[in-house]
Amino acid sequence: LPEKGLVYKEVTWYPNDHGMSNLYGDVTLVNGENTTTAYDYKNRLGQEFQFIHLVAHSSCWAHTFFLQDELPGGGSVFSFEIPFVNPKAFFLLLNCCMAARFTETDDLANWYVFSNDYTQAVIASSSLMYGINNMGGFYGALASDSTIGSAFKQWHRANYSSFMGTLILGDP
Repeated sequence: LPEKGLVYKEVTWYPNDHGMSNLYGDVTLVNGENTTTAYDYKNRLGQEFQFIHLVAHSSCWAHTFFLQDELPGGGSVFSFEIPFVNPKAFFLLLNCCMAARFTETDDLANWYVFSNDYTQAVIASSSLMYGINNMGGFYGALASDSTIGSAFKQWHRANYSSFMGTLILGDP
């Protein structure tokens, strides 16, 4: 896959690319309240990115997209849809509540890891969270040739009290 990333932010509170530009010179940032919809996100999953960073309202089974002023209508992407979309990304960071709640059947993060041709690892939360506002240290460590596990461990140690439910899932 080409060396580029996607930062897809349904939650517009964070105006930046979360530090992904530390890793890639080519980062697509999607942050429009009426652009970030389930339909658009699924279409972008079919494009080729090495890394996708999603910021969206979620449960363990679905990402839900709101329109301007938090109005419903942007649709949802359900876990069972992931294999049909077949995301073209090696790595995903799901900045989404409970997406990796592995104690629930059919959680989103495991569907991303185990149901497509590309994904090797997913970083996501197994609990409710208030959003990770910057992953610059994580993406910077990757740019300095850290493995995804080492970069995650370094970031997680520095942020454990706020994001203790965040974990990494991978397909060995």
